[in-house]
Amino acid sequence: MTRFLFLTLIVACIGISTLAYGQSSTPNVVGTWVSVTGEVGHWSGTLKDFGKQTGTLVVEDQKGGVFRGTMTYHNEKDGPKFEGKSGIAYVQSEKVLGVVDWDGKTVVWVDHDDETVHRARIVNESTMQVIAFEPGPYAVVNRMIMIRK
Repeated sequence: MTRFLFLTLIVACIGISTLAYGQSSTPNVVGTWVSVTGEVGHWSGTLKDFGKQTGTLVVEDQKGGVFRGTMTYHNEKDGPKFEGKSGIAYVQSEKVLGVVDWDGKTVVWVDHDDETVHRARIVNESTMQVIAFEPGPYAVVNRMIMIRK
């Protein structure tokens, strides 16, 4: 009986220490996530609904909480151009590296080619609420709700 109580106490302590470190199960975020709504502010001073602009995150690979993939924005043809470019610069696609926080709800990913940071909260297995920001001369901010296809 004493041995059983001792083992129960050890198992309980391990469970409590795991909770103390904030460890939670890490969700699988592999797949294609597409924006369904949002707003955007461009360096040019434009503030508007996403309208015809969409964001697509394709998570190709995940190991534990770390993942990689591609983030693509499609801009409307009469909207501000990406990074001040004119002409047909309506699509911006970049490789990203990301991480799911220990809480199992918070997600952050960064672009490989510039300073854009995306912060997200997983609402459920198919929905994320995202904000993104890029400082500098071509600053942009946005928020969007993305769903997994």
